[in-house]
Amino acid sequence: MRLTYSSDVGRHARRVLRKMAEAKQNWSMLETTLLLNILKECRIGERLDGRKVRNSDLFNQVHEKLTESGVSRSVEQIKNRWKSLKSLFYKAKLSMNTGGAAPISFPFYHLMDEIMEGRPLSGGDDTGLDFEFPEDSLTGTQDNTYDEVHIKSEETEDSSSPQPEDDAWEDNYSEPPAKKITEMQLPPHQGEPLSVVDMHTGGEPLRIILSGYPHVRGDSVLAKRRYVREHLDHFRRVLMFEPRGHSDMYGALIVDSELPEADMAVLFMHNEGYSTMCGHAVIALGRFAVDYKLVKEPQSPETQVNIHCPCGLVKAFVQYSEGKTGGVRFHSVPAFAFATDVTVRIGGFGEVTVDISYGGAFYAFVSAQKFGLDVTKSRTRDLVDAATAVTNAVKSQMKLYHPTSDDLAFLYGTILTDGKDQYSSEPTANVCVFAEAQVDRSPTGSGVTARVALQYHKGLIQLNQTRTFQSGATGSQFTGRAVEETKCGDFNAVVVEVAGQAFYTGVSHFVQESKDKLTHGFLLK
Repeated sequence: MRLTYSSDVGRHARRVLRKMAEAKQNWSMLETTLLLNILKECRIGERLDGRKVRNSDLFNQVHEKLTESGVSRSVEQIKNRWKSLKSLFYKAKLSMNTGGAAPISFPFYHLMDEIMEGRPLSGGDDTGLDFEFPEDSLTGTQDNTYDEVHIKSEETEDSSSPQPEDDAWEDNYSEPPAKKITEMQLPPHQGEPLSVVDMHTGGEPLRIILSGYPHVRGDSVLAKRRYVREHLDHFRRVLMFEPRGHSDMYGALIVDSELPEADMAVLFMHNEGYSTMCGHAVIALGRFAVDYKLVKEPQSPETQVNIHCPCGLVKAFVQYSEGKTGGVRFHSVPAFAFATDVTVRIGGFGEVTVDISYGGAFYAFVSAQKFGLDVTKSRTRDLVDAATAVTNAVKSQMKLYHPTSDDLAFLYGTILTDGKDQYSSEPTANVCVFAEAQVDRSPTGSGVTARVALQYHKGLIQLNQTRTFQSGATGSQFTGRAVEETKCGDFNAVVVEVAGQAFYTGVSHFVQESKDKLTHGFLLK
């Protein structure tokens, strides 16, 4: 049955919908970048040239592409965002041509400049590009401070360009195309949805958060890591824990970096908290950054993506050919052996000798054979119990430190190996148990980094000798090799190259309802 309205009721309903659509909502840096890249692909400048009215077909097309990318925004929100960005771009460009005051900072300037393709900045012309702004919007005290979530100048965007009268809006209004029955629609919910892209690397999941996450404060990536742990940890539980995740879920939140050479920065999260490095995530994020156009023009055969992790800057190299991404390799932060042949007392097993090595995070290494286990054949539960016992023993009996930051000085987990540490062309297998007994399905990128550094320290592998590392859990493989000697404080260290392949598994919008007592997540142990 289709509902019909009188003209007055229909007019009122559309007004209400318009006001709801125009309600202020935060746009993240990632969402804005996606929007501008889509507008660039659609050649918005050419399509609106000579038009004085809004092109509904164009913005409906942009809406569909954003939705496909996992961003949930209405057509009216997209139009308003575009109008706001043009206003800010106009001010930034005008400030560059005006002597005296410092130019206005605008993080999307170069991308907007490419979209505008050199069109002149003239007010009230016939370009249809909406460069007609009141004079006070160009000289007022509007805040032009930006962060990864909120562009504060949106607080005054309604005053920066006049809105049409209700009747005029109705005249220009066109109904969106009928939705296909298969199109995903958000169910009833409270608050802003959390939009994610899911990937996996060697079987290990990665949930990349696109939007819906609050502003993360901090003047450095490590400060941001502390901030989310102290103030926003409930969002981690919502996305990592059941019913939306599980005890072995892993996530990544893209934030701003304080390093000018970084293309992006990231915070890693898991079932216990926040790690300092994650190799499988870097492999996935490298591909994601190219596919989602977070880097400038991709280059063949490889595109470099500089990813600022809490442990430092990691350089990823993404295979790129004919518009498609492939495998990824990355160069680690300086990795080093912290302590070798250390004896710890483990309940039920007595004294066990372990090694401690750093690859962006600290790991304990020990052969599974010392516990009568095989990393490829033993029950996962038995491997978890042994590794957890080692982790607890090392934490209670050893004090770790890192030369550059106390935030990095903690044991992340234990890696049980097959004992085949001497260089060989045959794969060597391991299983990593980290955080709160979380099992890595992949060979563990930062673990491979630390293991290569350990083997190099012991003289078991040489520079540029490539080894294959296999996950005892899934059989998936990474390669690793030491490519350069370096230092980390007083430690002799190496830069390690790790390579693997990541794949997409889906796009999701997660919502919460106020009456759901389990909305903040739970874990079964």
